[in-house]
Amino acid sequence: MPAEPVPDFHLPDQAFIRAAFAEKARRAGGWALEFTQAHANQTHQVMYKASSLLQALSSTIVYGGDLPLALQLALQLNPHMQSAGLWAEWEPYLEKALELARANERQPDEFHLLLALGDARALRGEWQAALPYLQAAMRLEATGGSDWLLPFTRYAECLLSLGRPPEAESILQNTMQKAIQHSDAHAQMILLGQLARLAQPRGDWAQAAAQHEEALRLARQLSDANQVLSNLNFLGVVYRELGQMQRALACLSEALKLCQQFNNRSGVGVVLVNTGRVHLASGDLPQAQTDLQAALGVHRSLGNRPKLLQALLSLGELYTQLGHFEQAQEYLDEASQIADLSANPLLQAHTLLALGHLQRARGETHNARQTYHRCQVLYLELGQTYLASQAIQRLQQLNEDSPP
Repeated sequence: MPAEPVPDFHLPDQAFIRAAFAEKARRAGGWALEFTQAHANQTHQVMYKASSLLQALSSTIVYGGDLPLALQLALQLNPHMQSAGLWAEWEPYLEKALELARANERQPDEFHLLLALGDARALRGEWQAALPYLQAAMRLEATGGSDWLLPFTRYAECLLSLGRPPEAESILQNTMQKAIQHSDAHAQMILLGQLARLAQPRGDWAQAAAQHEEALRLARQLSDANQVLSNLNFLGVVYRELGQMQRALACLSEALKLCQQFNNRSGVGVVLVNTGRVHLASGDLPQAQTDLQAALGVHRSLGNRPKLLQALLSLGELYTQLGHFEQAQEYLDEASQIADLSANPLLQAHTLLALGHLQRARGETHNARQTYHRCQVLYLELGQTYLASQAIQRLQQLNEDSPP
């Protein structure tokens, strides 16, 4: 790595400056690539150097005239900037790189940049805004190489998050047929895990467990660590719902080790929420509190709103059980703000369910009855029959205890 620091290229956009600084821009871009390759698993170092790396990319695009390096930089730095939670600073560079790729008919780069921009919006909970990017990437699947599958699965994930399971299933089933036709065993394994998630809105946990276990077996066979991690995490959720707490914790413990091994901070936060919820369901409230507070810290630092919301809702449920109603209300108020800002009815329904639990625990029977009813209607509209049944069950219990 060059000893000299990356220079500051915030200069006027004039032709003579572009020419004068072209070589320095290329050197800065090369430095950024070398740095990220050397520190690929050290996200905190990337955070410390983020401003220099962004200047390197900016100068390469604006002044250097080196299009291949500019596009390579955008894609190379993308996962590190996402891991660091630097959304606002990073997306303009991806948009500029996408503009250059399209203007120069570089379709493989366009494919990967569309995918990166779709991911950026989905990770912030802007699932509707992610769909056009992912659709455009799907149309370029022939240029995606081994990554051809990604826009299809991520499009389906967005549809699920938007409460549109039938559309997600249609996308996944059609894509599975493509994978079978092309004898793509790796794609079939990924799609099997995705299809397993469709059993969850229906509450078909036995089917979900069988499909995730098969996908996990194939992922281990194909040495795909990311898919091993994904299926272990979902199996933890499934086994919790089946009441098999030890199996759930075993899956989540292995998933957490993988996240830590690969410095996947976002994954650590997700798994900790799920382990916290297992401990919550098992009655181990001190351990649930430890895990959920740790998860909250991770998601706050990364700025991932949907995942932050899940941690807040789980903490609201924990403090409701502890009888600390004011603290529970604070967490649920923050969750409600996130859900309302997202304008996502599924997130709003999740928040209403947790709020209904708190209102019931505080003896606010009338408010709880109204909240559970609103929650039930939303879940049914979104095809979330299992979660709707939970709201209906709580409403029935409330009516039995305190007839209207």
